[in-house]
Amino acid sequence: MEDPHRSAPDDGEPTESPIAHRTYDWSVTDPVTAVVESLSSATGVAPGDVDPLQHAVDCDALDRLVRSGDGTHVAVSFTHGGHVVSVTGGGGVSLRPV
Repeated sequence: MEDPHRSAPDDGEPTESPIAHRTYDWSVTDPVTAVVESLSSATGVAPGDVDPLQHAVDCDALDRLVRSGDGTHVAVSFTHGGHVVSVTGGGGVSLRPV
């Protein structure tokens, strides 16, 4: 049976497609808040019930790094709560199952 969360790029090698993807304006929402909101929405738990991000990543460093780029050259990924979380300087937050 084919996995609905997988897609095949041009080379035919399957890759995980995101279970959730949201776009944010980093001048309005800080990256850590965006990650918590995305995890909350994808898992159906209240933002206050999402496992603390500091168990997976240095939150201050994540905010500084993601906001430091021009939007096209910054990407950070880490594992948290059964998901691979990817954050880009262009405002993207994507979640994939581990």
